[in-house]
Amino acid sequence: MSFKITCPKCGRILGDTSESMDARLNCRGCKQTVDIKIRVAHCADYLNKKEEKDDESK
Repeated sequence: MSFKITCPKCGRILGDTSESMDARLNCRGCKQTVDIKIRVAHCADYLNKKEEKDDESK
């Protein structure tokens, strides 16, 4: 799954990603520097944590 990264100030599309990232991007539309923080959680991340909790209780 891919996510579009848009400038929060002018709405221009800056790029796309399917991974977590912290970045500082330059927008060509409004000539501003934009800090971007994206956290992508995968379903497997939650399933593994749940299984670990079940293992501790046994």
